[in-house]
Amino acid sequence: MSGSRRLHAYVAAVIVLGTIAAVAVLAFGSHELSRLAEPELLVLAACTLLGELLPLKVYARGAEGETVASPPFALALLIAGGIEAALVGLLLANLIADMIRRKPAHKIAFNMSQYALSLVAAGAVLAALSDVPRAGEVHFAPGDVPAILAAALVFFLVGTS
Repeated sequence: MSGSRRLHAYVAAVIVLGTIAAVAVLAFGSHELSRLAEPELLVLAACTLLGELLPLKVYARGAEGETVASPPFALALLIAGGIEAALVGLLLANLIADMIRRKPAHKIAFNMSQYALSLVAAGAVLAALSDVPRAGEVHFAPGDVPAILAAALVFFLVGTS
């Protein structure tokens, strides 16, 4: 298989798997999307959108690139609001930013699917290791920090592979 075919197969696999993961979580999850209307989650969602809309220029090895500041805010949404809030917040922010930049549909689908896979994997780790987010004013306890760090590590590893 040529390099181009492998790349197309990889992109297609990410899009299919990311779409399935996002749809499954939103269709069969705990249905706590109403929490997204809470002021703190709205602020985190707005910061996620700003992080997508205002990319940061990165210079490495003589080449210029871009990165976005939205992932930490998406992780904060995961911790404070759960997987559904994080998915909706990050995927909508990414969709809006990519549409403003007039990216082709296949790139938008890939970006959203990669974020979905990263968040679903991080959410699964967080759910397996803790009961974050906790209901009430305090969303996590000090004992939850290792689980949160593990979820963050998974989010970044899946998102960069």
